[in-house]
Amino acid sequence: MKTVRLHPGSVAAIFCLLLLPAWLQAKPKELSVDLPVTVVEVDLLAQDKKGDFVTDLTKEDFEVFENGKKVKLLDFELRSIIPLDALLAGESSPIGQKASPPSEKRKFILFVDLLNSGVESVRLLKRHLLEFVQQTLGPHDEMMVAILAPNRRTLLLQKFTGDKASMARAIHALRGNPETSNRDESHEQNILDFLDPEPGGAGGGVQSAGNVNMIQLQTNIGSASDMVKAYALQQYARGELAIEAMTAVVQKVEEAGWQRGRKCVIFVSETLPLRPAQGFFDLVNRRIDDYNRAIERLPAEEFHQRMFPIRSEYDLMKVVDRSTGRLNRIGATLYTIDIQGVLTSATQGVSRKQNRTSYGQQMSTFLEQNGTLNALAADTGGLSFFNISNYGKALNSIEQDNRARYFLTYKPPKHPKKKKKKKKKAKFYEIKVKCKRPGVKIRARKGYTD
Repeated sequence: MKTVRLHPGSVAAIFCLLLLPAWLQAKPKELSVDLPVTVVEVDLLAQDKKGDFVTDLTKEDFEVFENGKKVKLLDFELRSIIPLDALLAGESSPIGQKASPPSEKRKFILFVDLLNSGVESVRLLKRHLLEFVQQTLGPHDEMMVAILAPNRRTLLLQKFTGDKASMARAIHALRGNPETSNRDESHEQNILDFLDPEPGGAGGGVQSAGNVNMIQLQTNIGSASDMVKAYALQQYARGELAIEAMTAVVQKVEEAGWQRGRKCVIFVSETLPLRPAQGFFDLVNRRIDDYNRAIERLPAEEFHQRMFPIRSEYDLMKVVDRSTGRLNRIGATLYTIDIQGVLTSATQGVSRKQNRTSYGQQMSTFLEQNGTLNALAADTGGLSFFNISNYGKALNSIEQDNRARYFLTYKPPKHPKKKKKKKKKAKFYEIKVKCKRPGVKIRARKGYTD
């Protein structure tokens, strides 16, 4: 029987696991487990052009491909928390209304990255989470709450429960990281102090080659470059820890016996860029370009060495791929919410130094900061919410997205055997689901790793 080995990912993730309660780590020494892989289950959302769920699809309407090879569907099922006869009739029972227990129970994992989230951002989030619990979750829904705390520990605040009072107590316990608030703004101001000081300062500005102390300017750019590289490493480490901690929690829940059905994970964080500090790298490189143009205008007897652009060595995409591969293997779907708020203008909430960067540059950096959360959601078949302040609307969209789903089961093609002598490397198997009916849009996970 073919097996797939699930890897914990990193040493950081292992330490995070040891901080979870006993019921989530029944066998703490078995962090890599062999699971028989005889079938693959894919859950998907089918919507029409208006965004409404399509309820009358059949097994014959779907085609599934793994690594480009068409596979035979073994099972097909439409699961819903709304009675199927009502769903097929186009009705929608109020979620909060008491009704007979649905055949498909919903379980939500709420994971909040407090290490990278500011105090005010978390305070606003809590209000919307409490409304979500009290007004949106149904009587048969359950939720678990876990966090990455500011002290870098992974903690379980509430195991799966349907008791809304218990959920509320866990949400009330959320506290943002005071060191995160204005962290980027502070670093940007420090960098600008080197790159673009006040007139008459040590570095001057690169307005013309004749009034600039080029040696001092080169030194300032070098200092700013060192600051950016150090900050990029810090930001990468925090992002990697957050992703690995979330993934480890979901995996341990699965190993502890996650019941059959939809596996929904709500991952909340603030500013997790795929390329940490990329905006700062761009800022320094613009000054390097200014410097190189300035020395070209100097007299031949004044020689200054050209400077070369700096490049980031850190990219969270590999961490994302590793995480989504493992989550897709167990069928978990991520919904991500970025709580950095809305960028409304080039001057709101920023310092005088920051205003020297254009609105376009600020927007580019703002969008870059959402890259990691966007990738996590897209690669697992979920949704990503950013550039918003109404997190309640995002949470309601997540609830609605999990009211009904199609589940397809197939036997995967024979995978090539790996050589035992070589170190095993996770292999990604791409999944594509096609609907034969015109006008139907499918959203599903993109694949899994062994």
